[in-house]
Amino acid sequence: MLNDLDGEVANFYRVCQQHYEELIRYFRYIVRSREWFALLKATNPKTLTDVQRAARHIYLLKNSFGGLVRNPNYSISIAQPPSFNLERLPEIIEQSHKRLLRVQIESLPYEEILKRFDRPATLFYLDPPYYDRELYNYN
Repeated sequence: MLNDLDGEVANFYRVCQQHYEELIRYFRYIVRSREWFALLKATNPKTLTDVQRAARHIYLLKNSFGGLVRNPNYSISIAQPPSFNLERLPEIIEQSHKRLLRVQIESLPYEEILKRFDRPATLFYLDPPYYDRELYNYN
């Protein structure tokens, strides 16, 4: 079981689970650029297909400092390649697909998850709430 209240995260996992080949295909046509980052950031995810939403989500996170989309990370170095390696992405997505094959993915408040799935042998890991949700908002 994997639960994340953020619908973009849950969608990304569902796409990796069920449509990973299409997600890999989509990334064949994406380039790493400030303009592409700005375009994807400005795009309303509700106007996109699930695969496009998943690609948008991972692209923005991987090109942001600390996963905070408001802080794009375009540090240029001739000594090393960018941290977002589009060549390795197919391998990472395929590994995620294999891991998620038997996982149930939800996007519910933790209280609902506990109510539905609590059993004597169940172990839950609950990510603690963020101190200041506005400060750490990922979008």
